[in-house]
Amino acid sequence: KLLNVLDLQDAPLEAFPAEIVNLYLLKYLSLKNTKVKNIPGSIKKLQYLETLDLKHTYVTEFPAEIAELKQLRHLLVYRYKIESYADFHSRRGFKVAAPIGNMIYLQKLCFIEVDQGSGALMVELGKLTQLRRLGIRKMKKEDGAA
Repeated sequence: KLLNVLDLQDAPLEAFPAEIVNLYLLKYLSLKNTKVKNIPGSIKKLQYLETLDLKHTYVTEFPAEIAELKQLRHLLVYRYKIESYADFHSRRGFKVAAPIGNMIYLQKLCFIEVDQGSGALMVELGKLTQLRRLGIRKMKKEDGAA
Protein backbone atom coordinates (compact mmCIF):
# COMPACT_ATOMS: atom_id res chain seq x y z
CA LYS A 1 0.00 0.00 0.00
CA LEU A 2 3.02 2.30 0.28
CA LEU A 3 4.05 1.88 -3.36
CA ASN A 4 4.71 5.13 -5.28
CA VAL A 5 5.64 3.76 -8.72
CA LEU A 6 4.01 0.88 -10.57
CA ASP A 7 5.30 0.11 -14.04
CA LEU A 8 3.41 -2.76 -15.69
CA GLN A 9 4.70 -2.03 -19.18
CA ASP A 10 4.46 -5.06 -21.51
CA ALA A 11 2.67 -7.13 -18.85
CA PRO A 12 0.21 -9.71 -20.23
CA LEU A 13 -2.83 -7.78 -18.93
CA GLU A 14 -6.21 -7.68 -20.66
CA ALA A 15 -8.09 -5.85 -17.90
CA PHE A 16 -7.29 -3.13 -15.41
CA PRO A 17 -6.19 -4.90 -12.19
CA ALA A 18 -8.75 -3.89 -9.54
CA GLU A 19 -6.12 -4.07 -6.78
CA ILE A 20 -4.28 -1.05 -8.18
CA VAL A 21 -6.84 1.40 -6.78
CA ASN A 22 -5.88 0.26 -3.27
CA LEU A 23 -2.37 1.67 -3.76
CA TYR A 24 -3.43 5.05 -2.41
CA LEU A 25 0.02 6.66 -2.50
CA LEU A 26 0.69 5.76 -6.14
CA LYS A 27 2.20 8.66 -8.12
CA TYR A 28 3.16 6.87 -11.34
CA LEU A 29 1.19 4.16 -13.13
CA SER A 30 2.17 2.70 -16.48
CA LEU A 31 0.13 0.10 -18.33
CA LYS A 32 1.98 0.83 -21.57
CA ASN A 33 1.88 -1.88 -24.26
CA THR A 34 -0.82 -3.94 -22.53
CA LYS A 35 -4.22 -5.04 -23.83
CA VAL A 36 -6.18 -3.06 -21.24
CA LYS A 37 -9.37 -1.61 -22.76
CA ASN A 38 -11.17 0.14 -19.89
CA ILE A 39 -10.27 2.25 -16.90
CA PRO A 40 -12.74 1.88 -14.00
CA GLY A 41 -14.35 4.81 -12.20
CA SER A 42 -12.64 3.61 -9.03
CA ILE A 43 -9.42 5.16 -10.38
CA LYS A 44 -10.56 8.28 -8.52
CA LYS A 45 -9.14 6.66 -5.35
CA LEU A 46 -5.61 7.35 -6.63
CA GLN A 47 -5.63 10.96 -5.43
CA TYR A 48 -1.82 11.29 -5.52
CA LEU A 49 -1.45 10.00 -9.07
CA GLU A 50 0.71 12.34 -11.17
CA THR A 51 1.40 10.23 -14.28
CA LEU A 52 -0.92 7.82 -16.04
CA ASP A 53 0.81 6.22 -19.02
CA LEU A 54 -1.57 4.25 -21.21
CA LYS A 55 0.35 4.50 -24.47
CA HIS A 56 -0.25 1.64 -26.89
CA THR A 57 -3.18 0.22 -24.91
CA TYR A 58 -6.75 -0.19 -26.16
CA VAL A 59 -8.21 2.52 -23.91
CA THR A 60 -10.35 4.91 -25.95
CA GLU A 61 -12.57 6.48 -23.28
CA PHE A 62 -12.30 7.54 -19.67
CA PRO A 63 -14.94 7.57 -16.96
CA ALA A 64 -16.05 10.97 -15.65
CA GLU A 65 -14.24 10.17 -12.40
CA ILE A 66 -10.89 10.83 -14.12
CA ALA A 67 -11.49 14.54 -13.45
CA GLU A 68 -11.27 13.84 -9.71
CA LEU A 69 -7.54 13.12 -10.04
CA LYS A 70 -6.54 16.64 -9.08
CA GLN A 71 -2.78 15.93 -8.90
CA LEU A 72 -2.56 14.35 -12.36
CA ARG A 73 0.17 16.01 -14.43
CA HIS A 74 0.71 13.62 -17.33
CA LEU A 75 -2.13 11.81 -19.09
CA LEU A 76 -0.65 9.89 -22.01
CA VAL A 77 -3.08 7.83 -24.04
CA TYR A 78 -2.58 6.98 -27.67
CA ARG A 79 -1.70 4.13 -29.95
CA TYR A 80 -0.64 3.87 -33.52
CA LYS A 81 -2.89 1.96 -35.83
CA ILE A 82 -1.11 1.04 -39.03
CA GLU A 83 -3.50 -0.28 -41.63
CA SER A 84 -1.38 0.57 -44.64
CA TYR A 85 1.79 2.44 -45.44
CA ALA A 86 -0.28 5.45 -46.52
CA ASP A 87 -1.55 5.83 -42.92
CA PHE A 88 1.78 5.10 -41.28
CA HIS A 89 1.49 7.96 -38.79
CA SER A 90 -2.14 7.29 -37.88
CA ARG A 91 -2.70 7.80 -34.14
CA ARG A 92 -5.71 6.88 -32.06
CA GLY A 93 -6.53 9.10 -29.11
CA PHE A 94 -9.13 8.96 -26.38
CA LYS A 95 -12.45 10.56 -25.56
CA VAL A 96 -13.35 12.08 -22.23
CA ALA A 97 -16.79 13.11 -20.98
CA ALA A 98 -15.48 14.58 -17.75
CA PRO A 99 -15.05 18.26 -16.90
CA ILE A 100 -11.36 18.01 -17.74
CA GLY A 101 -10.83 21.69 -16.91
CA ASN A 102 -10.81 20.73 -13.22
CA MET A 103 -7.48 18.94 -13.68
CA ILE A 104 -5.56 22.16 -13.13
CA TYR A 105 -2.10 20.61 -12.75
CA LEU A 106 -2.20 18.76 -16.06
CA GLN A 107 0.99 19.40 -18.06
CA LYS A 108 0.86 16.72 -20.77
CA LEU A 109 -2.34 15.61 -22.46
CA CYS A 110 -1.86 13.36 -25.46
CA PHE A 111 -3.96 12.67 -27.59
CA ILE A 112 -7.49 13.81 -26.89
CA GLU A 113 -10.17 13.44 -29.56
CA VAL A 114 -12.35 16.54 -29.66
CA ASP A 115 -14.96 15.53 -32.21
CA GLN A 116 -17.57 14.88 -29.50
CA GLY A 117 -19.21 18.13 -28.34
CA SER A 118 -15.99 19.90 -29.13
CA GLY A 119 -17.16 23.45 -28.33
CA ALA A 120 -17.57 22.72 -24.61
CA LEU A 121 -14.50 20.51 -24.58
CA MET A 122 -12.37 23.26 -26.11
CA VAL A 123 -13.52 25.63 -23.34
CA GLU A 124 -12.50 22.99 -20.77
CA LEU A 125 -9.09 22.65 -22.41
CA GLY A 126 -8.69 26.41 -22.13
CA LYS A 127 -8.85 26.11 -18.33
CA LEU A 128 -5.71 23.96 -18.28
CA THR A 129 -3.20 26.75 -17.73
CA GLN A 130 -0.29 24.44 -16.78
CA LEU A 131 -0.28 22.56 -20.10
CA ARG A 132 3.12 22.20 -21.73
CA ARG A 133 2.15 19.58 -24.33
CA LEU A 134 -1.26 19.09 -25.90
CA GLY A 135 -2.11 16.56 -28.58
CA ILE A 136 -5.51 17.05 -30.23
CA ARG A 137 -7.11 14.69 -32.74
CA LYS A 138 -10.17 15.21 -34.93
CA MET A 139 -10.50 18.93 -34.29
CA LYS A 140 -13.00 20.79 -36.45
CA LYS A 141 -12.12 24.02 -38.20
CA GLU A 142 -14.99 25.93 -36.51
CA ASP A 143 -13.56 25.06 -33.08
CA GLY A 144 -10.18 26.60 -33.85
CA ALA A 145 -11.03 29.96 -32.26
CA ALA A 146 -12.15 28.34 -29.00
